[in-house]
Amino acid sequence: MNQKFQQIKQFLLKDLWRLTDAESANLTPFREFMYKNLKWIVLAIERFISDKMMNRASALTYTTLLALVPVLAIVFAIARGFGFAKLVEQWVRESFQGHDEILNVLFDSVNSYLSHTQSGIFLGIGFFFLIYTVVNMTSTIENTFNKIWQGSSRTPFRMFTDYFSVLFLVPMVWVVISGFTLFISTWAKNLDDWLVLSYTVRFLIKLIPFLFIGLSFTALYIFMPNTHVKFKCAIIPGFLAGAAFVGVQYFYINSQIWISKYNAIYGSFAALPMFLIWAQTSWTICLFGAELSYAIQNVDAYNFDYDVQHASRRHQDFVTLLLLSTICKRFQTKGLKGYTANELSQELSLPLRMVKNQLALLVEYKWLACNEKVDEDDTYLPATDLQQINVTDVLSQIYNTGKGDLKIDHKKYDPQIQKFRKAVLMFGEGTKDLLLKDF
Repeated sequence: MNQKFQQIKQFLLKDLWRLTDAESANLTPFREFMYKNLKWIVLAIERFISDKMMNRASALTYTTLLALVPVLAIVFAIARGFGFAKLVEQWVRESFQGHDEILNVLFDSVNSYLSHTQSGIFLGIGFFFLIYTVVNMTSTIENTFNKIWQGSSRTPFRMFTDYFSVLFLVPMVWVVISGFTLFISTWAKNLDDWLVLSYTVRFLIKLIPFLFIGLSFTALYIFMPNTHVKFKCAIIPGFLAGAAFVGVQYFYINSQIWISKYNAIYGSFAALPMFLIWAQTSWTICLFGAELSYAIQNVDAYNFDYDVQHASRRHQDFVTLLLLSTICKRFQTKGLKGYTANELSQELSLPLRMVKNQLALLVEYKWLACNEKVDEDDTYLPATDLQQINVTDVLSQIYNTGKGDLKIDHKKYDPQIQKFRKAVLMFGEGTKDLLLKDF
């Protein structure tokens, strides 16, 4: 049994990711489909654990609890301005069934907050706290998604404009969905004579909330990370997360008998711990969907991942020189036409992740310039004169550059240091005049 387990572990973590293009071409369509989906799931689970997403789900649960009233206050203030507050409240209650006690407390707090705001009591510090909690919650969500996508945060200006644009649009979308559902429901009542059509329309009406939840998760996966996320890579995780979210809702609503026993211990306070459990479970589902979205878009970068992580310094330096030489040669023959990481990976038959790692190193050392594009892959071009890029300088910079200097007693170790320098010079002998374009 233990041997079988080790074989499965070896296949999932190593062998599955070492299929060459020739080996993949020989797979049957069904096995190729299964391998691809298996890679998505394995990568999502592995990164979900390594990124400690359960801890981040707990942090988001706390942030959500803190920001619920301010966020709803802004949403309802906008909805009231358009006269749709009742529709929004009805939609929230229908979407979060089983949380009646929490929702009653929240709506009472929101109404009290808005009434005091209208009387001018909460201007100043209260308004600052409202803005702070909203921005803090949204930035915490964004930082978590950026952690998954390995991206950087938005600028303060973009944070302000993007976050409040979403808060303004959310009630509008709720109103449109609620109004559309109400219109279709009213229209369906007049179709009683058309039995088949009536049944079909009613079935489709019941699917609207599920469709909306799936699209909401999809939109969250696309717009929240500060990077380009492809729609086709977000829609499958979005609807899977939506289905899991609905399943949790269904379980929560249909477990009220068990919760009633819980109420006997905690009394009316029982609603809060149950809400926290539901919120953490929901965030866990959401974050796993985000990891799955990342896995679908970047799965090719993790092929031969074991080999990349355990590559020797010699192999890494060779790949670095090979990439820079290939880019220099194209630039010399075709001018401003650069390479993308995917093109280099395919042309040189190298793992995409290793290519990206070494390209990032060359950009950091100013040997390459990255032309970033919004809807396309980034392209790489030489950042200096081709006649000035030689093998020795590149290797020397890679070899000598670090984050800090180690304090060594040069007098004590002077004989060893001289021998070391001589050995390094002999190792690089004859490469000073070798240009990368001729490598």
